[in-house]
Amino acid sequence: MAIGTPRGNVWTDKWGRAVVPALTPFSESTVEIDTQSLPGNVDVSNGHASLKASHGAFAHWKFTTLSQRRVLLNITRADGTPLPKGVSVVNGKGEYITSAPEDGIIFLNDISASQTLYAKQDTGRCTLSFTLPEADPTQFYEEINGKCL
Repeated sequence: MAIGTPRGNVWTDKWGRAVVPALTPFSESTVEIDTQSLPGNVDVSNGHASLKASHGAFAHWKFTTLSQRRVLLNITRADGTPLPKGVSVVNGKGEYITSAPEDGIIFLNDISASQTLYAKQDTGRCTLSFTLPEADPTQFYEEINGKCL
């Protein structure tokens, strides 16, 4: 990943470490992640740092990133009608995950193939049934069709 510095971009190594040369001594230097250089499945929680270092000093900063798998589900019920807008999606423990923002649409962050999800409707709940293809880390999200059975 690229990191913007006062003297231009530097790149991290395979362990995610980088050296930022020539910070301005005794004054604030801005260092930030170039988010365009990240894979589509990576989120950054703190992509900006203001560092102050004395002459010849080393400053240490850790950027926090998170790798996620996002999925946009196109969900229909067993009868072929779309799952209604506003339906809550919960996990196996009944914990709220998200809601359907539109008829037949559910957006999920950080999904795994082993998760079982349910849609809670007025008439009860149904199990979201879908197959995750092999993950593509270059994509921000994947679009998948599924059923609520």
